[in-house]
Amino acid sequence: MSMNDRYSDEKLQLFVDDEMNSSDRAEIMEAINTDDDLSDRVCELVQLKDAVRLAYSEPPQSGHDACRCFTHQGTDRRHDGQV
Repeated sequence: MSMNDRYSDEKLQLFVDDEMNSSDRAEIMEAINTDDDLSDRVCELVQLKDAVRLAYSEPPQSGHDACRCFTHQGTDRRHDGQV
């Protein structure tokens, strides 16, 4: 079993979110330094976390903008049936 298989995504997410105790964190840091595949997995989780943070950095100003789902026959339709 490689170091990469030893750590679940859930455990690595705790590492990325800085929500684990210092001894577990140190163990994963050491493993990252010696296992390129594990390092790649952690980098992917960090990138995903950053992408989600960026996507929600400026939420829509109005709920109406979020509800507009399509244009039908030239008229804006909303989920609530209003035109």
